[in-house]
Amino acid sequence: MKKTKLFLLSGFLGSGKTSLLKTLISDSLKKTEQIAVLMNEAGSLNFDSEQLPSHIPKRDILNGCMCCSVQGLVAPTLLALLQERFFDVIFIEASGLAIP
Repeated sequence: MKKTKLFLLSGFLGSGKTSLLKTLISDSLKKTEQIAVLMNEAGSLNFDSEQLPSHIPKRDILNGCMCCSVQGLVAPTLLALLQERFFDVIFIEASGLAIP
């Protein structure tokens, strides 16, 4: 049985998480890996997800930190992604407020 790799990107606001994510996505696409992205934003809007390729499956967890106030949404969101189809890699970008 193949396993999906999960990568959690965290860091302070403005530390380069989204820039790193874009590089990792590009590298994964060159390897023809099936990828998805889960992005967390403390606010009600996520502008960073608009910077990612539109054909990549993406899910947002908004209005709180995935490490505390909305942590109950992480597992169901990941499970829903994996029920859609198999992914080689899922990248998770935590809010800049997160302390994983």
